[in-house]
Amino acid sequence: MNIRADRALNRIFIVLLVLILGGIAAAGWWASQVAAPEVGGVPSAGPAAGVAQDDPRNRSLAVLPFTARGIRSEHGRLFTDGLHDELLQRISRMAEIRVIARKSVMDFRSTTKSIFEIGEELGASHVLECSLQRAGARIRIVARLLNASTGRAAWAESFDREISVADLVDIQQQIAQSVGEQMRASLSGIPESAPREPATSSLEAYRAVLVSRQFSLSRSPGSLRNAVDQARMAVAADPGYADAYLALAQAEARRVELGLATDAEQGETIRAALDHALELAPDHPQAWSIRGRYLWLGRQQAALPTLERAMRLDPGNLTAVFAYGRALRETDRPDRAFPLLRHVADRDPRSAEAMLALGRTLSALGEHDEARQAFDRVRELNPDGSPGYGPHSASYMAEGKLDEALFWAVRTQELTPRSSDAGAWVLFLNDCLEDYGAAGEWSSWLDRRVTNQPLPLAMLARHDFLTGQFQSAIQRSNLALRLGRPGNAVADAVFMRIKRDEALALGAPDEAIR
Repeated sequence: MNIRADRALNRIFIVLLVLILGGIAAAGWWASQVAAPEVGGVPSAGPAAGVAQDDPRNRSLAVLPFTARGIRSEHGRLFTDGLHDELLQRISRMAEIRVIARKSVMDFRSTTKSIFEIGEELGASHVLECSLQRAGARIRIVARLLNASTGRAAWAESFDREISVADLVDIQQQIAQSVGEQMRASLSGIPESAPREPATSSLEAYRAVLVSRQFSLSRSPGSLRNAVDQARMAVAADPGYADAYLALAQAEARRVELGLATDAEQGETIRAALDHALELAPDHPQAWSIRGRYLWLGRQQAALPTLERAMRLDPGNLTAVFAYGRALRETDRPDRAFPLLRHVADRDPRSAEAMLALGRTLSALGEHDEARQAFDRVRELNPDGSPGYGPHSASYMAEGKLDEALFWAVRTQELTPRSSDAGAWVLFLNDCLEDYGAAGEWSSWLDRRVTNQPLPLAMLARHDFLTGQFQSAIQRSNLALRLGRPGNAVADAVFMRIKRDEALALGAPDEAIR
């Protein structure tokens, strides 16, 4: 094959690639205009929907982390954070209040910023402050609801109680009810399935569950081992407490997710704990959420309906909404994912993970300008990380703007210099732009590093074909296909081109993948 014909094929491929991605985006955009049923407080509008007249931002609340006085032990601080999470989740069930998510408010622990500044940064009309002080067997919690624009207290109350599960839950309920009254929100919208109080009277079990949940938020192997230990303590203290089994399942699933354990090692423990919890509480939203996220680790088909059920049981739980939205996006349903992920990003404005998922969904819908605005925000939140760069490149690639795509691909590779996938995209884009000199340098760079990674092997195979190295192209493309095709439209299009080129190179065009 001569160079001129080869370049013609290269240009044809670029056009086809843009059409493939554009078709996916158009289909998603068309579907997004068909309204889906609303779930609780989760909106279902498409990307072009305007702001409702009854904007929830007019009743938006940031529940700041508790200030703990006289509590110095790690477990004491984690227990206090657990109480904060419980209160935040309880208020989140009032659909009429836009409650800022935990991730975003935790940035303001021990802050010196004013209430006005906190409200401005989080988009909150009100801020709830709580301080906790323990004295022997008694506990004192002081709560203040502040107007973020004036700094004035709209409500304040002090609670002095014995330390018991019943009293702690009652304090949370009273605070939530008072906040709702002050912000003119109704408790009637709370789903019947939403848990209102823990099904235990054991303070030891309740405390261990709250501490276990906080340890499970970490990525540290030691903290996750502590999460497992605390959950087992809770099970031993009250074998009839569903949340204790859920804490155990959550901790072990987190270890599997982070590669600290395998499903073969811990899967039986996770499944047994979830089954036991659902026997005790068949409609427990967190049980379905943890089960769905565990199933999603293995990309099992049952994950999607399970995640959807968890969200419908407790629409105020942003973790459940995000998990279902992300799963929809990753199964090529961006039209259904968009309203859910926008809902999460709105309530978790300082979460790079939420904003990244929203940006990728917008890109899949063909809303590339809005997607890039989301990726810009990701980089603001995480300036030293790479997540905001690679998707930025992909959005330009989907529009056929290859020079811009290459610029962001290079930035991604600079931030992750050991990433073969990042280098592979730089090679791919240089080949698309017919800069075979630069592409040759990246091909040599990858060749020294890659032996069994399908995406880089695919890009190397394509470069080999473009430069006339047909046998090497065939060997690499076949190896890449044996190792597995990556699950995204761009990479799949590359693989199809490789197999087509292979067939053409062998003189058998009828066998080409089209």
